Amino acid sequence: MHPDLTPANLVIGENGELQSIDNELVCIDFFPLLDVCNAIRPLDTRQRRAFSAAWLHDTPLSDAEKQAVAYAWLVREIGSAFVSGEFKKAYQLLHLPNMEVIEMLPLRL
Repeated sequence: MHPDLTPANLVIGENGELQSIDNELVCIDFFPLLDVCNAIRPLDTRQRRAFSAAWLHDTPLSDAEKQAVAYAWLVREIGSAFVSGEFKKAYQLLHLPNMEVIEMLPLRL
């Protein structure tokens, strides 16, 4: 099951059918990778590494793409911490060194 399958991502269409939506698909370039990160987040480290190696083998990323995805994920994590009232965590995330930003991604780049 997709981890973003929540009531906030469900709407009733004009035809009366329940439909799943996901704002991360309204994007440009490679930001659908945020969905990949969400999907593998529940996996343990070994499983994440295996998935990442297989996925990135078929979809290599440039250093600029890796950095953009890492910072987009960081913004998502800061927003989640802020919304859930974890202000100390949001503050800590805002002050991560550059290398730690890439390392916090569920997808091992």
